[in-house]
Amino acid sequence: MKTVKITAVLLALILCFSLIGCSGGETGGTSGRKLAEVSSENDKYFAYRVIRTREVSDEINDLAKEMRKTLKASFDLIVQMSYDTTIEDYDGNYEILIGNTNRIETEKAKEILEKNRPNHFLDFIIKVEGEKICIYSQNEAMLQKAVEYFIKNYCSSKEAWSKLSSETEIIYEAPLKYYNHTIAGVSLKDFTIVTPRDMEYIYGKEIEALVDYIVSYQGYTLPVTDQRAEASANEILIGDLDREESLSVSVTGENYILKTVNGKLVIKGGNSLALGAGVARLLALIKEKENNEEALILPDDYELTESFSPAADGYSYVWGDEFNGKTLNHDWWVDYNNQASTMYGAKSSSILGGEVTQLATQNTEMSSDGCVTVFATRDGENFYSGQITTYDTMLYKYGILEIRAKLPEEPGCAAFWLNGAGLGYGCMTEYDILENFGSATSFAANIHKWADNSYHTSLDGGDYKNAKQFKFEDAVNSDETLSDDFHVYTMFWDDRAIKFAFDGKVFFEYDIDNIDAVDCHRFADYLIMTCSYGAANYGKAATNESPERVELKVDYVRLYQRSDIPSQLQTPENMDKYNYNGREYNRTYH
Repeated sequence: MKTVKITAVLLALILCFSLIGCSGGETGGTSGRKLAEVSSENDKYFAYRVIRTREVSDEINDLAKEMRKTLKASFDLIVQMSYDTTIEDYDGNYEILIGNTNRIETEKAKEILEKNRPNHFLDFIIKVEGEKICIYSQNEAMLQKAVEYFIKNYCSSKEAWSKLSSETEIIYEAPLKYYNHTIAGVSLKDFTIVTPRDMEYIYGKEIEALVDYIVSYQGYTLPVTDQRAEASANEILIGDLDREESLSVSVTGENYILKTVNGKLVIKGGNSLALGAGVARLLALIKEKENNEEALILPDDYELTESFSPAADGYSYVWGDEFNGKTLNHDWWVDYNNQASTMYGAKSSSILGGEVTQLATQNTEMSSDGCVTVFATRDGENFYSGQITTYDTMLYKYGILEIRAKLPEEPGCAAFWLNGAGLGYGCMTEYDILENFGSATSFAANIHKWADNSYHTSLDGGDYKNAKQFKFEDAVNSDETLSDDFHVYTMFWDDRAIKFAFDGKVFFEYDIDNIDAVDCHRFADYLIMTCSYGAANYGKAATNESPERVELKVDYVRLYQRSDIPSQLQTPENMDKYNYNGREYNRTYH
């Protein structure tokens, strides 16, 4: 089979759309068996069904609909469209596969594209593989171009469709200008990024930006691993790691440092914000050189130390607690008094026939290792839960909230959540950063909207049901759980999106830019952290064999905000701004 490779110039002449200075198109070969037009089962249907994944962007979804519409007009037949998870594949199932579907034919097309050349990130492939037509690119923008190209060249008429055959294989190679960036004489493409296991999103997002830029403009991927991986010769060491090279470098205050040590590049910061600035500085150095048509060359004695200062659109640390005191800081952490069912002293029936009593801040302990422990206990059939909150002490709107914690063992239930600040249920959004439902290997994020008259919505159904779930699978120790070590749980919130991250990596994102009742996401909320036992209607139910005590250990809570959007931070000094119902704000704790 002959593979047709599309050049940038040819692509521009045929399709007339622009991408990185080029455009796209090629008719492909016509050898091989012609493709079917009409379904063998029903002559009213087009032979191929348009398939995409549930995770595709709105743009790809719209293009899939455009493909269906164009084919329907060309053949005057019914054209079906579905998701790859809706229909289980079978023999005789003819499909046009868009993007990274679950079909084995997509995997084969991906493998061909990746083997074609190392710098394939901006390339796309259109390949007929058995009963499927695969359209694939690793890059979202290029996938859109590939689908547009396919519609224009093969769907616009019966004659255009006839250009396809069982031998069609088209690969578009995007033009890339390669710069041989080096660190201590070794090409950057040979390096691996090494991070702390419990990476924070505040600097993890800068690592993601670096990786995305390199793969987008240089066409290769910088692998990212954590410090438990076996050390290699070429590493970019980010943060305080147990590698020899990292331990030899120190930095304090608001400073960050980039230094080559033993052929490795060490990036450290006096705090998490400064560390993120150090990673961003490396990306800035690369961009500066590329703008001058040069490669970045960091010699084996390279050292750069600078002071971090937040940019106008950057993040600053605005509030937090490291829990280093001997007693819990009740200027911040109090009992939750917004709901009678969960306030201090509230009782309900237990799964074992006794009572569940909410003891709130009474069930907390400070430890010498700089943590607060929120715990729950079991006395036979009776249970006692713990809870701390910034209700009436701190509430905020927009920012990056990071919580480093160790979850309780099963069936201990932990939850980190934000609740509507002082508005009752007239209009309120609840953000669940984490609910583990008594599991030590999984948890879920969620977003609830509440209002009077029993109005309530959540992300428990539809496309979000599975997307918001996180399942923990440790790459080094498959037996480890979330109760064995500390991890960082993050919520990113601005005026356009909400993201949830685990150890610095986003696992679920929710766009609030174009949804109904978007204003409900623009009210300030307060934080609640709880520890309890699972019940019959909530997670893994406790039994008579359950431990007599389960613990949620929290190392720190940190809040970062930007000043270029209408962020808010309310504390007792200015909280009267949110005294909507004349309610007095009292710090209650036990």
